Formats: sequence, C-alpha cells, structure tokens
Amino acid sequence: MCQQMSILLPRNYLCVAVRPAEAYDCWQMLPKKLSPKEADALRVARVRQLFQIRHPGNPKETEILIFFGWLQRHNPDLLPKEEQGDPYQHLKVDLVGLCED
Repeated sequence: MCQQMSILLPRNYLCVAVRPAEAYDCWQMLPKKLSPKEADALRVARVRQLFQIRHPGNPKETEILIFFGWLQRHNPDLLPKEEQGDPYQHLKVDLVGLCED
C-alpha cells in the first residue's frame, strides 16, 4: 500500500514522497549545515513519521520496543548516540503522545 506523504523540512524545504523509502532519500539530501537544534528536530520528526507509518492506529508501548529494534537494524542514524544516554529512553520521549500507555 503506497500513500503519499509530505515532510516539511527546515528552511521551507518540502519533500513529497510516494513510498517511505523515497522520503528517506529526501532525508539524505538535506543540506549538511543544520544547527544541532534543527538537526535534532528533524530527526525527531522523521522518527515520529516512521513510527506512524509502521504502527498505524493506536499502538501500545510494546510497539515502541519493536520499532526500536527495527531502527537499530535499518536506521541507526536516527537513534541518539549511547554517550547521550539510553537510546531506548530517548526514543520513548521522542514518541510521547503517539502511544497508549
């Protein structure tokens, strides 16, 4: 099932993709000179978008753990580095409001 999605990027870049893989390509094409705050906001937006695509509806907290494993294998660059703390706990904070308790 393909669905069209738009990603609003910093500085008014807009990427419209038909498949999630194409949206990931847009993520890779971003300008390299983002401030750390912009880069983190973009990372969180991308993580939330991928989570909603992979776990539509009303996901439970178990889906966060499943999604964490998927991110580790397929998009580890979207997880915070371990020196910044526990990546799983950061992911839970990034996804606040998207899951049922």
